[in-house]
Amino acid sequence: MSQISHIKYKDVIEAWRFDADFFRPEYLELREKLSNIKCNKIKSFIPSSKVITWHTPSKQNDKFYWGNINFIKTDNLRENYINHNFNDFLSELWNEEIKSSQLKKWDIIVTIIWASEKVVWRVSIVREEDLPANINQNIALIRVNPDLINPDLLNIYLNSKYWRWYLHSISRQTEQVNLNCKEVENVLVPLFNNNIQQSISEIVQKAYNKKQLSKQLYHEAEDLLLREIWLKEHTISHTLTFSTTKKAVDEAWRYDADYFQPKYDELIEKIENYKWGWDYVENLFKYKKWFEPWAEAYTQEWIDFIRVSDFTKFWIDGVEKKISEKMYDELKENYQAKKWEILFTKDWTIWITYVLKEDLKWIISSAFLRLNLKEEYENYEKECLALILNSIICKLQVERFSWWALISHLKPSDFEKIKLPLINSELQKEISDKIKESFKLRNESKELLEQAKKMVEDEIEKE
Repeated sequence: MSQISHIKYKDVIEAWRFDADFFRPEYLELREKLSNIKCNKIKSFIPSSKVITWHTPSKQNDKFYWGNINFIKTDNLRENYINHNFNDFLSELWNEEIKSSQLKKWDIIVTIIWASEKVVWRVSIVREEDLPANINQNIALIRVNPDLINPDLLNIYLNSKYWRWYLHSISRQTEQVNLNCKEVENVLVPLFNNNIQQSISEIVQKAYNKKQLSKQLYHEAEDLLLREIWLKEHTISHTLTFSTTKKAVDEAWRYDADYFQPKYDELIEKIENYKWGWDYVENLFKYKKWFEPWAEAYTQEWIDFIRVSDFTKFWIDGVEKKISEKMYDELKENYQAKKWEILFTKDWTIWITYVLKEDLKWIISSAFLRLNLKEEYENYEKECLALILNSIICKLQVERFSWWALISHLKPSDFEKIKLPLINSELQKEISDKIKESFKLRNESKELLEQAKKMVEDEIEKE
């Protein structure tokens, strides 16, 4: 529906903006609301008064990569957390060259450039477990003085709808939605009273504690699994020089050297010697592949279309794409997964696995396999199986089989050859219980952060 704003020529000149979106009625109302609240600009909380960003080093120069510095890009920065499925790690050398953007605990980072407004202005605070880390040119760094503003409070405000609306109102809707650091510096931040600040700080701390306990339980479940297979104490390492036989090459029908890395045979030996036995994926699961819509099927409205970039082992966060109502009606009967089915990614970031807790109302891309247990294994604990598929047990086998072309890809016929241990039922139950409790705590943590966000929004709306 069309919208009309009546604005003065003077307002256009002062804003130095001529695009209609900047003057949409709801954005004018928001700026008016913030102008009537006691606010300071973000730069007033920053010792240097500057929001900064950096850039991606050339991949042609190996000395800039292959280190241990987490390289945070747009896909890693999610709403209120940093996804640790990093595609690249920077070297100490490059990290030192761009030392001004080296991240520290309590830093706040925000996406400022991307093709979709759903991805721009994602915000998260940096925690100890995210370090060492650095950022690329699509992400801005806000390093505030904790004596001037509580970083947790600022982070919650920056995750609220008012911040998102504000940034949307000043962003340029070109081929890419984008902002610059100077614009972020000048965003207004309401000055909340001490009681609100204290309440929000306590809620955020409680949420953080639940998330840490969730991680601890997940790691405990992983430890139980790896100790059972004797992989916790045994280090499987990459070998620089090795040999193989012509017979092995002929049998594998593979000529790429990495396929014959000794570490893969070490892993297979551990699985095959497991006291409770093992079996191939093809004997455990029956599965369906998914559909990939043609470009015309995408739309700005209707139903979410889930891709690998939206997916983690803890579920979905930050969906970018939607498909049309017509396409949804054609696909919903055959392409919607059901409760307790297991989703497994076979393209891009391979082996990410999740057990559905409810029927799925969205459509999922062809990068997923939809797994169901065969009758003889129907009592296998699904959460335990998902952990195995998310662990080094599956990861190394996927690494061996996958075709490392421009896009990483695992053929379903190779997926069927993956070997999985048959964990005894008592340990399955113990692992599964820890995973379920971990997911429960993670959800409670998210709910607390939503509560804090609503408290901020309610406070602004009172004014």
